[in-house]
Formats: sequence, C-alpha cells, structure tokens
Amino acid sequence: MPVWLCAIAGCGISGFAGFQVWKGERHAKLELFQQEAHNLTMTLQKTITEHLQVPQDIDLFYETTYFLAAAERSEFQEYALPQLQQNPGLLAVGWIQYIREETRTNYEQDLRQENFAEFGIWGWNENGKAARLPSKSRYFPITYIEPSQFRNMVGYDLITDPLQEAAMAKAEKTKKIVVTEKLVLPDGAGLGFASYSPVFRRVKSNNLTANSSRELVGFAYTLYSLPALIKAALTQMSLNDIEFYLYDQSASAADSFILFYNPSVKDLELSPGEKNLVNAREGGWLCAETPVCEVSLNVADRQWQLVILPTPQFGGRESGSVATLAIGFLLTAILVVYLWMSLDRTGRIESLVQELRHKNIALQQSEAELREQATRKELLNLLAEKIRNSLDIDTVLASAVQELRKALQVERCCFAWYRTDGVEPAWEVVTESQPEEWLPLVGIYPVSSIGKEFEQLLHRQSWQVDDVATLADPLTQDWLSKLGVNSLAIVPVRTQFGQMGAAICFSHGKVSHAWTEREMELLSAVAAQLSIALNQAELYNETRAKAAELKIALDQLQQTQTQLVQHEKMSALGQLVAGIAHEINNPITFIAGNITYAEEYIADLLEIIEFYQQRFPEVAETEDIFQEIDLDFITSDLPKILASMKSGADRIKNIVLSLRNFSRLDEADVKEVDIHSGIESALMLLDSRLHHYQEDDAASGSSKPPIQIVKEYGNLPKIECYPSQLNQVFFNLLANAIDAVTLVEAEHNYQPRILIATKFIPENTDNESSEPARVAILVKDNGCGIKPEVKERIFDPFFTTKPVGRGTGMGLSISYKVVVEMHKGQLSCSSEPDMGSEFCIEIPVRQSSLQPQALAAGVAGI
Repeated sequence: MPVWLCAIAGCGISGFAGFQVWKGERHAKLELFQQEAHNLTMTLQKTITEHLQVPQDIDLFYETTYFLAAAERSEFQEYALPQLQQNPGLLAVGWIQYIREETRTNYEQDLRQENFAEFGIWGWNENGKAARLPSKSRYFPITYIEPSQFRNMVGYDLITDPLQEAAMAKAEKTKKIVVTEKLVLPDGAGLGFASYSPVFRRVKSNNLTANSSRELVGFAYTLYSLPALIKAALTQMSLNDIEFYLYDQSASAADSFILFYNPSVKDLELSPGEKNLVNAREGGWLCAETPVCEVSLNVADRQWQLVILPTPQFGGRESGSVATLAIGFLLTAILVVYLWMSLDRTGRIESLVQELRHKNIALQQSEAELREQATRKELLNLLAEKIRNSLDIDTVLASAVQELRKALQVERCCFAWYRTDGVEPAWEVVTESQPEEWLPLVGIYPVSSIGKEFEQLLHRQSWQVDDVATLADPLTQDWLSKLGVNSLAIVPVRTQFGQMGAAICFSHGKVSHAWTEREMELLSAVAAQLSIALNQAELYNETRAKAAELKIALDQLQQTQTQLVQHEKMSALGQLVAGIAHEINNPITFIAGNITYAEEYIADLLEIIEFYQQRFPEVAETEDIFQEIDLDFITSDLPKILASMKSGADRIKNIVLSLRNFSRLDEADVKEVDIHSGIESALMLLDSRLHHYQEDDAASGSSKPPIQIVKEYGNLPKIECYPSQLNQVFFNLLANAIDAVTLVEAEHNYQPRILIATKFIPENTDNESSEPARVAILVKDNGCGIKPEVKERIFDPFFTTKPVGRGTGMGLSISYKVVVEMHKGQLSCSSEPDMGSEFCIEIPVRQSSLQPQALAAGVAGI
C-alpha cells in the first residue's frame, strides 16, 4: 500500500510540476510575442508617418513661396533631393500645377524654354499611347519631379487617369492629403502608392466686406515604393519567427492585399496567392489571448490593417514541461523500487521521499521564476536600446514650445498640465520659451485664481482669443492683463493614459494678434505630434520602471541565494566541528584521566629506586646500569614530561570545549547563555591566527610584538539569544580586527592591540519611549582603520576590500542581520583611516517580547 501511494503521489506531483512549467513557458512566450508585435506596429506607423510628412512639408513650402513668387525648378530640386535621401521608401517627389485653358499656351512656352523641346500637356489616348491633350477647361500636369529618371513624366496630366483623378478630387474637396490604392509604379519601379497634398493660396474678394477665399494652385505629388518603405522600417528592428500581412481596408476585398513578410527568407512577397483572407484566428492561442495580432495603421485618409502571426517556431519548443515530467517520473520510479526493496526501513525512506518532493517543487519554482525574470530583463534591455534619446518628456516639451515660439513669432509659448489631484483643479506650467529678461511663468495656478475660461479646453479641440478684452470671465481677463497678454491660442493635448495638457502661445504686443487658420492648424499639428511623443515617452518610462523593479527583485534573489548557501555551509561546518570535538573528547578524556595515575605510579617507582640506592649502594652492576641510563636526569625530567603532557591534554580539552560552545548545534532556539563564554570560545579558535601572525613576522626577518588582547569584562547577566549565531558575530568581528592590525606596517613603537569590553545597561524608564535592559559588547583595534567611502558600504552584501579568495563580503552583512533582525539590537561602526576601528553591539537581555514570526524570518535569512 505505501508503495502505490508513493507512486501515485510522485506521478501527481510530477504532472502538476510539468503543468506549472508549461504554463510558465506559455506565459513567457505570450509576453515575448506581445512585445515583438508592439515594436513592429510602432515602427511601421512611425516610418509611414515620417514618409507622409514629406508632401505636407512640400505643401507648406509652396504655400509659403506663393506669397512671394512661384518656386523655380532649381529651388524645388534643392528642396526635394534631401527628402529623397532621408526617406528610403520615397521614390519620387513632384509638383502638379493647376493650369486653366487660357493659361495653357504660356505654360507650355515656359516649359519649352526650360530645355523641354516640343513640350505639351499630354496624356494616354484610347490606344494606350502618349498624345497631346485636346482643349479642356483645366489641366493638372506634372511640372517638377525628382529624381531625374522620372522627368519623362513632366507634362503628364494625371487627371486623365481615373484612379488619380478620384484621389486629386478628394484631396481638393477635403483640403487634406490623400493616398491612392496600391498601384503599379511607372518605369518598372514595382508596386507602390501615390499621395496628393493640395496647395491653396488666399485670394482677396473685390467686395471689401467679403472674407478672403482659398484658391487651389496645385498638388504636392509623391510616389512611394511599398517594398522600400516597409524594408526601411524593418531595418530598425529584428524579427524572429514572426510573419505579417498588410491589407488596405479602404480598398475592395479583391484589391485589399498589399504585401506579406516571409520570415523563412526574411523578405517581402507582393503577390497575394492564398494570403488574401488571412486573419488573427490563424495565429493560434497566442492571438486568441492578446489583441495585438490585428491592428490598424493610419496612412493619411486610408486605414491599413496589419495582421501579425507567429510561426510554429516562435519562442522555441515548450520542452521544459516534458523534461520536468520525465525527471519526476524517473525519481518516482527510483523511489518506488527502493521502497519495495527496503520495506524494513520504511520510516527513513518516507522521510527522504518527502524531502525530495519539497526540494523538487522548490527547484522547479525557482527555475520558472529565474527564467521569467531573465526573459523580462532581456526584453526590457532590448527595448531600452531602441528608444531614442528624445523620449525624455521634459526634453520633448521644451523642444516643442521653443520651436512653436520660433514658428509663430510670438513672445511666449508654454506647456501646462491639468491637475485634479490637489485640493482643487489647477493648471501647472512645466516648461516655457520666452525672452531671458522676462519673469518665468512656470508654476501651479488654481482654477479659482485664473478663472474658468481655460476649462473650455476640456470639451473642445482648440481655443483662440484675438483680444483678451472680449473674455466673459473677468477673473481670467484680469489675470491675463496683469501678465501683459493681449491674445492667446491654446490647443489641448490628450494622452492615451488619461492625462490632459495644453500647448499655449501668448502675444504681448501693443496690437492684438489675430490668429490665422494656418497658425491654428500648425498648433493642432504640433499638439498631435506631442500627443504621440508623450505616449511613447510614458511607455518608455513605464518600461524603465518595470526594468528597475525586475533588477531589484533579481538582486534580492541573488542575495537570498548566497545567504542560503552561506547558512548551509555554516550549518555543515558546525556539524563537522561538533563531530570532531566529540571524537577527540573521548580519547583525550581517557589520556587526561590516566596521566594522574601515571604521576602517582611513577612517583612510587622513583621512591623505590631511591630506597634501593640507599640500602644497596655498593652493588657495582646496578651502579653501572644507573650511570648508563642517566638515572638522575630521568628522575628529574620524568615529572616534567608528565606535567607537560597534562598541560597539553588540558589545552586540548579547552579547545574541544570551545569548539562545542562555538558550534552549539543543540542551541538553535533562544536560550540563556553567558556572553563571555562565547567571546572566549571565539578567542580560543582564533588563537592560532595570533601565533601565526608572529610566526610570519619572524619568517620575514622583521620584529613585531605579539597582538595584545585586552579584556574589560563587566558584570553581565545571562541573556536570551541564539548562541550559535551570536558566536559567529564575535568570530567575524575579532577576525576582522586581527586582519586590521596585521595590515599595519611595522613601526618602532607600534603595539598591536585588540580591546574587548562588555557592560550592562539597565532599563531606561525616564522618558515616554522606555528602553529595555541590554548588554553592550565593544571590539576595538588600533589597526589600519576604514576609509569613509568604504565605511558606508561595509554592511552591504558581497562588499569586500579583501583580495579574491580571502573574503566573500558576507561576514559583516550576516553579522548585521544577526544583531539587528534576529536579536532586535544595534550594530554600529566608528572608524577613521590609520586610527583603528570600533564595533559596538547592543542586544536586549530578554528576547521574549519578539514575535515568533520575526525570529523565524531572521533565522531563515541567515
């Protein structure tokens, strides 16, 4: 029956352990996949956004130049070529000019003068050939385009292509950038897409009372290569065993496929094949437990769907659970066989099985925790290397307000957070850009002191005030007037973490500043970029915080493991010492007991010999024998030999007694002991080091006086403590003191000295916080002393100034835990370089007030 119970229990434990390891492996794989998918999504979105910024910049360039004069081809080339170099996915950059029928002739003549011989606005006819277009009301020919291999497209009226015409019409109507569907690029450049960003200029109406209108002047035209664009993003990261698909959600189902990344060849595939209907369900359990497999990417006015799927090889095989089951079953089988063959030793085997079970479970749990910690640390380190330096929130905000002030040419721009965690809601200005001689605006401003006008930002997109005198809230108007503000523009910034902020620009001029639509659009664009940057920075800060927590946990785990190993070593050493002391004690007791009888017997024999000499002095043969063996010398020397043997036996007994007192294996609980006995035991064990110090000195040819041990013991009561642990503290402090005096170079009057003093401190009930009765132990040496920077860390685990192999850095750390945590006492150090060191221990006389849980925790930590 016990055999079957053991087999069932072993198999059950092995199965449970294998299941736990399996769960841990799946959890680690899920976290790794989530992080990889998040990195891929963020990198693709960032690369697409940066590339789509080019036509918007060209839009801004042309809106600016049209206020002065139209940009020339050389100016466009100087502006466009750097953009092509900086954006690998950008294939071509062009300018499409809006031409009316009445200006077509002049336009074509101007182009002919620019070395475009026989130039004319052309398009594709019904036969698919290039031909000069007949007259119509308006044209949209490509006027400038870079690089040079695309200049054969100059004059091509894109409106003749229905797909391009639809995109340009939408851009003109919405006044925003528009992206086409996937298309075949010209000149065999592969697959890609085009973008159109409309450019308008303001035209004053003839009616003086009417507002100005916006007139279309053309489009900023860009061509993108899909493979080059995606590869530009992939060069910023490393994908392992992950495939992804891109679909255009704005296109029809038949034309929605864009591309597929094949991890086996690490390249892109542009033909759909069977991949036109892939979704997250094909990702298995990983995609079923996380939403990161299907995400949307913003590509101007279109939405691209990104489907991320793990390959079967992702994260490696889950072999840990199988190995755990195999080991568990093997151990169970061994135990069952051994139990079957050793039924007469059932009690010992059951104890061994129980111990092995506990160790097996603890080992599996430790392995799972270490694996999870290492995986998290590796992922966090990988993320930290890829995050840009500009992810610091303060740097991002400071740069944003500074550039806003330059772009808008106003006196002051700042950024403020809306805080609701105080007594009342308030706006906190955290950074600003202003003239150096102005008073700073940085600070916290409660709503009650600046008015409620600013709360409009909580419910609207932006807010502009051309004249503060028109504000309805007199409190807000008064506050702004005191600052010298006559107009302001504010755009809210919202983060995905629920934070609310605002980018604010003030005008302090004598004349009110009328904020234009362009300025407000610029503010809104900056706010949108700020929101993205702040979200990334917050994610980065969260990652750093989690990495710090993981490092602290790992350091604590390493300390705990080292302390457990040290505790096991000391426990084994104590058992060894106790065993040796026991084995030596029996024969030495026999020897010491017989020496007394030997002294009496030899004394009787010597008396008989002396009596014989007196009675028979004339026997020649006897006299010869006495002279031959030198009887007189033996008679005088033999008692000395016996006395020396007795002294040696007594010393061995004292050493054995010290070893037994020092190990105290039977005193793991709190007991009443004599502190002086523990100190004397430590000194007895260190006696060889005191003699070794002199012997080394004599061997080197120099002369050093012996180490002087000065004892100033007080009248101490027996105290409640852990004797074995406290003896270890005395041993560590005395060993360090011997090391300190031996490091001092020999001087003429130097006398190495170690002072050991004890005293009783009675209970103090004079003040409200009474202190219990306690004893103080002082260990002071006149050695080399401790430097201040070393003194700050002497109680830290693993810190040591000794050479490799001479110390582990755990002696004082363990001593501190024994005194402070186990005995609720105090351990302090006072030292200066070349002035010696002084360690003071204070321990309560009674430990009965300590909680059992605290005591148990202290013992386990040593």
